Amino acid sequence: MSRIESSASGSAASSETAGRLTRRTFVARMAGAAAATMAGVAAGRAAQAKEASSAADGKASAGASGAGDAASATSADLIVVGAGAGGLAAAARAAQLGASVIVLEAGSSTGGTTKLSGGHWKYINDDFLSKLPARTDESDATISEVLEWDPADFGDYADACEKCQQDVTEYLASDDTLEFDSIEYWLCLHYLGTRGTSLGGVEARNDYDVVSPAYYNSAEVAEWVLSSGLEVSDPQPDNRGDGGPLSVEPVGQGFGLIQALEGMATDAGAQIVLGAKATDLVTDASGRVSGVVADVDGTQVTYSAGKGVLLACGGYASNGEMVAEQDMYTGIDDTAPSCEPAANDGTGIEMARTLGAATCNTEFVQFFGFPEEQMGSIESTIKLASASKVLVNSDGVRFCDDSKSFFGGGAPSAVTAPCDQPSGRYVMLGDASAKESPMLADSYDDNVSSGVILEGDTVSAAAEAAGLDGGTVEQTVEQFNGYVDAGSDPDFGRDMSQATKVDGAPYIAIRMAMYAQNTMGGVVIDDQGRVLSEDDQPIAGLYAAGEVTGNFDGICRRHGDNFAQILYYGYLVGTEVAQA
Repeated sequence: MSRIESSASGSAASSETAGRLTRRTFVARMAGAAAATMAGVAAGRAAQAKEASSAADGKASAGASGAGDAASATSADLIVVGAGAGGLAAAARAAQLGASVIVLEAGSSTGGTTKLSGGHWKYINDDFLSKLPARTDESDATISEVLEWDPADFGDYADACEKCQQDVTEYLASDDTLEFDSIEYWLCLHYLGTRGTSLGGVEARNDYDVVSPAYYNSAEVAEWVLSSGLEVSDPQPDNRGDGGPLSVEPVGQGFGLIQALEGMATDAGAQIVLGAKATDLVTDASGRVSGVVADVDGTQVTYSAGKGVLLACGGYASNGEMVAEQDMYTGIDDTAPSCEPAANDGTGIEMARTLGAATCNTEFVQFFGFPEEQMGSIESTIKLASASKVLVNSDGVRFCDDSKSFFGGGAPSAVTAPCDQPSGRYVMLGDASAKESPMLADSYDDNVSSGVILEGDTVSAAAEAAGLDGGTVEQTVEQFNGYVDAGSDPDFGRDMSQATKVDGAPYIAIRMAMYAQNTMGGVVIDDQGRVLSEDDQPIAGLYAAGEVTGNFDGICRRHGDNFAQILYYGYLVGTEVAQA
């Protein structure tokens, strides 16, 4: 079990402030301003913000304002586009260090995608490691697999692989009583889980030099966030393949995290303008990004940035046309629904592209199946899937191994053409056993009442209720039942040993749709959060954090990993801009 030794110090050299903030140096620079000084400066900035607002007819205040109260203060050191986790972290940190900040949020409330998430958050510190599960022979066998890795297969992550193998070798020879975890192990799992190529042959990017600083400094950033008073759950067992054995959840999940960050930002004097849709970036005579044009209640308002602009406005999952252009799931058309806020329409990416910004990983989009009638949570979809025995596409025929029940992820090994239908729609079929499903029994009647579960006295009736051809579906089910009897599936290779027939009224049908859940593509940034041009040079004055970036997540977003990245780069940019 690898321990973390903090190198944070209250005596960090002031000369550091002119240097780069990356990897280990980040820890030393975190404490560059004494807490009392920071509080005093922040209070001063808050007072200045309120004073400026009063002088401008009182239309805005330090905090959130609606579109109808469009902030009259239109210049600040830092202009942040997007009030999700990355944008609010940057706003909070910059304001705490004395910078003036305006946050432009296209939606009617703060939070972005984070507010809708479960808030699964991975970081590593000593307290976290002390709560790992007890070491067992099974856990030793699992971690021993690390020793079979070939560092040559890890690209830029090779050094992390070698360090991980060294730590595991020492761990296995030790008398440590808890399971193993380390930052290098986390990095290696991130690489293994995100590498791959698109169906078009484009290799995914997950740049070590950009990913690793976020992980090495995850504990320090978490300590800063938790200083807001945010409470988190005890570390909970997680999927080891998703970045380590444990993660935490904020109280209130993603919404709770947003509340904490927003409180930190507004308490320090940052101004948040709601209903402010960014449309263009402004540059000065030298080409430096110096502001943002936003549509505020039908009026084009230019917000000037004295030190920098941060794009933190999400990806493009809610832009069906952009999603349809990607080739991860061949054939998906522009009718694919989205799990993300409407403001996640790719505007930030397109604004940066107009200035020559490089982008990557736009081939990769994660989808997840939700009921077409009523999008619920991932947990509710899993419950519904427990009632499913056969999956059919809109032609009423099977198209895959039905035991998968629903599809998530963005890896090429996943179903590459959902339902073989451009719309990404499919239907889950079951029978009377759905009512007895331990996972679904308590919510079965509610799902029938809401129209999510459609019932029929026959297979044909249930299929027709879902808009399918009843005769075709009857033939499909009859064929499937024959495969159950035979114990094999010659069409899709499903393991039929646990399969049961679709047999017994009421028969059920659940209409499903593939929702765009995450987009991996976006602008390329460096380890200072600066947006890079196509010739790999920083675009002066332009930064990015969160889902608008592209060189973190490769083929898919990994459970628990992304908050480490989002919060770090928000914090980092806030620090850099304030100290510029």
